[in-house]
Amino acid sequence: MLQYILINRKKIVLDDVYLLWLIAFFLKFARCQKVPLKTIRTVFSTKIFGFLVYEGVSNMEYLLIAQRKKQDLANTLRRIHMTVDALREMLQFLKICQENTELEEDDIIYLDRLKGDLTDMYDLRQFFLLLTRYFQLHIHSLKFLCDVVVTNHLFLLLMEMWMNGGLVRRNFNMLDHIRQFATVEVMKNYGVLVENVQYNNLMVNNCLFTMMHHVAGDCGKPEVLLQVHILKTFLDISEKDIIMTQEMEDLIEYVLQTFVLAAENNPLTCAMQLFGEDKQQATAEQSSSEQSVHEDGSKMMSDGESDTDKWTEEEEDILMMLYTEYQEDCDFAQKIRSKLEDFGIEKSVDEIVVYLTALGWIPSEHKEKISSEEDSKSKSTCEMDQSEKPLEDSDNKDLSSLKESEVIPYCIKQLNKDGFDSCVEWLKMQFCEVAYTKYVSMYNISTSQETEEPIAKHYVAQNKSVPLVLYNELQEHVIHNKHFVRLISNLGLHMPEDVGMIFPRIPHWWSIQHLVDSARQLGGIPIDLKFDLTALKQESDVQSEVTDVRMEDPVTCTTHTHLNSYKRLPNTMWMDVIQQINKTLVNEKVYGEDSKNGDNKNGCLEQIALQVNKADRTSAMECGE
Repeated sequence: MLQYILINRKKIVLDDVYLLWLIAFFLKFARCQKVPLKTIRTVFSTKIFGFLVYEGVSNMEYLLIAQRKKQDLANTLRRIHMTVDALREMLQFLKICQENTELEEDDIIYLDRLKGDLTDMYDLRQFFLLLTRYFQLHIHSLKFLCDVVVTNHLFLLLMEMWMNGGLVRRNFNMLDHIRQFATVEVMKNYGVLVENVQYNNLMVNNCLFTMMHHVAGDCGKPEVLLQVHILKTFLDISEKDIIMTQEMEDLIEYVLQTFVLAAENNPLTCAMQLFGEDKQQATAEQSSSEQSVHEDGSKMMSDGESDTDKWTEEEEDILMMLYTEYQEDCDFAQKIRSKLEDFGIEKSVDEIVVYLTALGWIPSEHKEKISSEEDSKSKSTCEMDQSEKPLEDSDNKDLSSLKESEVIPYCIKQLNKDGFDSCVEWLKMQFCEVAYTKYVSMYNISTSQETEEPIAKHYVAQNKSVPLVLYNELQEHVIHNKHFVRLISNLGLHMPEDVGMIFPRIPHWWSIQHLVDSARQLGGIPIDLKFDLTALKQESDVQSEVTDVRMEDPVTCTTHTHLNSYKRLPNTMWMDVIQQINKTLVNEKVYGEDSKNGDNKNGCLEQIALQVNKADRTSAMECGE
């Protein structure tokens, strides 16, 4: 009953934080007291796992919205943390059951079905990636990040065991999943915990270094670990007597050696990797300063003034490195300016020359010569920019000149060309998943062997538009791609800015057939679809046949025998039929003028309902035959 209320709540005000607390607290108690699985087996269901994922994802989106509106975040942060705690306790209890060799036969069968559902649940395994990516040190606690990392590690261990046990029903590649963590953004948050390696417990350190080991080794991306705070921590660990396993020591040595080789072979790329975070901060600070200058109506400093105070320490270091590399070139100032832009540092050639002259690196007699050469180059650059401007706008002109039916194929072609083909497949699968959820809900299918994704399931149950959750970094990037934006706009999805949310949304009024047709427009229906398209087509044909039936003139319908001519009537047409018959009966005074209590009317309506149900059952039997 509680599960039904939580999933189908529409007008019920229920604070689900108590359920989260109950799961987290009492499962920990049950685990310590070694309570038999049969006693608490109803808690370990696919529905409860799905509800927790739904709660976590929806609260994460609300958190980002509240942060944007500068609202209080305390309650939402608490809900997300309690969701992670509840999932961790459930997974830990499953791990204990996995190691228990004295389970009864029915418990083993039940757990195998549950494990198969969890391995197929895309939203569950991506949920921990979402939490890690959106971690913000200034609003989240380190304890929260520790719990996310440990819970994700525990789930991946269980997934590996379930895969080896042959419980995975769909294709799943563990290495492809780990590659989503092999980004600078995710490893930066892992590095925040690595900085506290001396104070972390052994379990947390093991989870951190295990993921980093897979990222640097199996994924072949050690460069994402070449970040200032990670390298500094690794150096401190190597110089101090901190107890480490052999695997941890090997990882530290490998990363440091990779950094040394990268600094020798390609110092520029290595520096860009190190200052990737500072590059974004410098760009933001500079844009804000330029905006304030514009608002105050002030002017920039003249070219002849010394503006050495405008250079930060990091910018000075990068400038010295670049000048050492390009000082022999005749156009070194222009090359330095171009490379500084790669770091997010916007400086003019004059500012670079003035600063280098002030430091004594460039003789003063060469300053005017370099400036005059730059003036002549700037003129030619402006001419080139004007000639290249039509090329930049050509893509927009191509989109505007296309017919409506050509826009979607063109956008898909451009996305595949830009390397976003996997995002097109992801969008297609989201359509199919929502269609399957509506298919199960509409036809009340409870014996299906396929797993419903919790996000689609809960939003469909509440008749809400289903969000396209941007779990990984590639999905985050594609949502800013103009071709992808145009694609989902032409398909009819809700854009985040239109509905005031974070994620795009699939409209809740889309029918199953419309969802399937939208997926077909993206390049064909996947082979491993969760439901039978043939059955869907037959049902769609029945619905369209009912819609096309020509309604008889209600004035001539004096008896109920005309109901037998209808096929199976959809729910939305029942009231229309009854209302038309009622009007006919009223016009012919079937109820009688002396009937004031309405008994005859109620009896007539009951007879009409019986006839409609009878016609419905007859049509269903005919379809079954």
